[in-house]
Amino acid sequence: MAHNVPPPDDASQQQAGTLAKYILLFAAFGLFGLFVTASKYEQRQAKIEQRFHGIQKMQRDAGRDGAAEPVATHTSQQRPLIIRLRPLMIVISAIALAALLAVLRLNKRPQGPEE
Repeated sequence: MAHNVPPPDDASQQQAGTLAKYILLFAAFGLFGLFVTASKYEQRQAKIEQRFHGIQKMQRDAGRDGAAEPVATHTSQQRPLIIRLRPLMIVISAIALAALLAVLRLNKRPQGPEE
């Protein structure tokens, strides 16, 4: 059973193209913002995680009843960050790529002779 689906009219294609352009712009600005703020975010996140690990160490040491053994301290450069921006960048990049492909497909003009 083949369903006869009417071809989309120009108004609906224009709306879809406009929506795809807005999504593409939003994703592009989002990526730009992430790239600009990524280094500051990583520095701040490293400080927060270093403070967290320090609190954990103090709690472990307090549980030993003063029998503190010298424990090697880790700097933030030795520990990988727990929370990173890379997954968010990947998701926004995928959205931007899908929107770009939609814009290119919707703006493609037929190359045949005009009737």
